[in-house]
Amino acid sequence: MTRRTRTALAGLGAAAALTAFAAPAQARPVDHDGKVLSKESKGANSLRIRDDETGKNYRFRVNRNTRFERIPGGFAGLHRGLVISVDGRTARNGLVATEVERDRDR
Repeated sequence: MTRRTRTALAGLGAAAALTAFAAPAQARPVDHDGKVLSKESKGANSLRIRDDETGKNYRFRVNRNTRFERIPGGFAGLHRGLVISVDGRTARNGLVATEVERDRDR
């Protein structure tokens, strides 16, 4: 093995080690406004909304830390067609809602 080959292999090994131990991506905040399409309360505790701006559908998981503002009954008070704003964050397995708020105007 030549000196140049050993240097190249050492550099590749160092790059691979840095990649393997790199810090995981941090949770990115998200904010979507739209209508509730559906909710699932059997085990998954999730809701789906259609974003007003993009027209895309998003699924948010809801946990015990999710806050509900101006929605009587919290998660149970959500129903299809309700216009809401969802603040959340990205997680390893999807989106997690941190705050769900009824839209004041609609």
